Amino acid sequence: MLSIKEYKLDAPAGYNIRIQPISGTPVRNHDISKFHRDDHYQFLFASQGTFHFQIDFKDVKLSAPFILCIEPNEVHRTIQMKNAEAWAIGMESAFLDEEYQVFFDRMDHRILKPDANNLASFKTIETILHTAYHMQNMKNSIYISRSLFLLINSVFCLLIDSHSQSSEQMLPFSGEKRAVTIERKFRDFLKKHYVHNKNPFQYAEMLSITTSHLNDSVKKVSGKSVSEHIQQFNIMEAKRLLYFTDLEIKEIAFQIGYEDPIYFGKLFKKLTQLTPAEFRKKFRD
Repeated sequence: MLSIKEYKLDAPAGYNIRIQPISGTPVRNHDISKFHRDDHYQFLFASQGTFHFQIDFKDVKLSAPFILCIEPNEVHRTIQMKNAEAWAIGMESAFLDEEYQVFFDRMDHRILKPDANNLASFKTIETILHTAYHMQNMKNSIYISRSLFLLINSVFCLLIDSHSQSSEQMLPFSGEKRAVTIERKFRDFLKKHYVHNKNPFQYAEMLSITTSHLNDSVKKVSGKSVSEHIQQFNIMEAKRLLYFTDLEIKEIAFQIGYEDPIYFGKLFKKLTQLTPAEFRKKFRD
């Protein structure tokens, strides 16, 4: 049976972050040319070259400079890199501030392209990453670990600051700290409990708030209702199983928590305009 390879964060002992330069060389212990997913966030800060990725069935072609964020569990691979100069950062979700997570969620396909106004910040970020890379190879201590964490956080602060200065749109989480916290916790619960929990009230109970409060907060931050998030997350997981496994469609429905394969098929078509069988044929055959 086909399966999806999952990589855990290969961080130095005592750290929850890995920084690695990419210069046309493979990523350490990480076959990026084959479809896989990571259990952590991956960021790519590219200063030179052209790149071709596939991320959850979408072709993504980019020319440097850019910053790319790949969320945990997204299925992806690198098809080609030419004249590549970049920094790769792997980071555990628990150590990435929720405001930074929301910032990247609101970026177009989680891609940030620096313009002429913030190239200086991008250069500063490269210098910080170079320092952090050498720091992670030093003998670990609580102070080195804190310093590394602060350096990486300064990178995200610079990104957000440069974006806010070059964009007329206010950052989505300004003045919305409580809503951001609720939205982030909901999405974390969704990733862990999507198989058994399909109803918004179940997540509201986990957060000890009303369903309307949950829905208002999630929609305020993401622009989507709780039900939309639940359905889209389940259907994305179904797409991955259709593509990467040989499971029958009814088995996939059961695996992601739908006891009625007919209902699952209707929901899949509603969200993708294809039946599960049509999707598998289009993308795999």
